[in-house]
Amino acid sequence: MSKLEKSVQELAIALEELSVRVEKNILTSADRDESLTTAQGQAQVIQQHAGKAARDLASAINDLKEIIATRQASQKD
Repeated sequence: MSKLEKSVQELAIALEELSVRVEKNILTSADRDESLTTAQGQAQVIQQHAGKAARDLASAINDLKEIIATRQASQKD
């Protein structure tokens, strides 16, 4: 086998190995993207629940303020 043939063969092997590594990186990247998309979706759901909880808490606080104000007014009478 001549030097040129051996170099071509080594280059073909190196290109195949590079191709495999690139494919693995693409798959890994796709998995990361999928995980990121899932995490973003979960974050949106959590944000919605937190917003509802904050509104419910604000409503409960307002109810308590009204109860306290009513009791204080009745104690003054």
